[in-house]
Amino acid sequence: MLYHHGIILNRAKKTYERSLKDDDESFVSIMLSAMALECYINDFTHSASQELFQINIKPLRDLSYVLNVLESSRSTLISKIESIHFLLTGSEIDKGSMHIQDLVMLIRLRNELVHRKPESHGDWGVKDKSEFEPHKFVKYFSDRGIIDRPPSNAPPVWSQFINQPIVAKWAYNTVVHNIKDIIRILPPSHFAQIESVCTGSVQEIK
Repeated sequence: MLYHHGIILNRAKKTYERSLKDDDESFVSIMLSAMALECYINDFTHSASQELFQINIKPLRDLSYVLNVLESSRSTLISKIESIHFLLTGSEIDKGSMHIQDLVMLIRLRNELVHRKPESHGDWGVKDKSEFEPHKFVKYFSDRGIIDRPPSNAPPVWSQFINQPIVAKWAYNTVVHNIKDIIRILPPSHFAQIESVCTGSVQEIK
């Protein structure tokens, strides 16, 4: 069985490495990272559905059923990840954790890139003393200390500030962290061993 998430995640990393010399590769790496996470959940759903892995392990049978229902109803990626955490731990996911907040932001950023609209520069250059609130993406990354906060007279555009290797690295690491979080809560099983081996070489970019 050919699973795709590892291939795509590897491409995301290689594209990040290219972005160090060409900023324009950053958005490509961000998109590939988001795609890799969605592929991982699809691959995970398929693996969890295999009877070989479900023998006498009720949580995996329940998880397989719920994930397939969510897939058939076109539920969001966040809904699937929340369901994985709840069924395997019995607790709701910690939406205040940095990993989950980053995950939500990655999905929002991916959606914005897919459905891109023109960005207005407002009165920049006309009213030199105008002050602007930064775009929500720019605010998030600058508040996190990932990028520098733009000057107050910079217009509330976001692409020129987000299209950076440091954000591409953040996107890749966000995916790695969330995959590792899922692996950690798997019940002891052959399935957990296989998943751990398949993702063992996946490490965050330092």
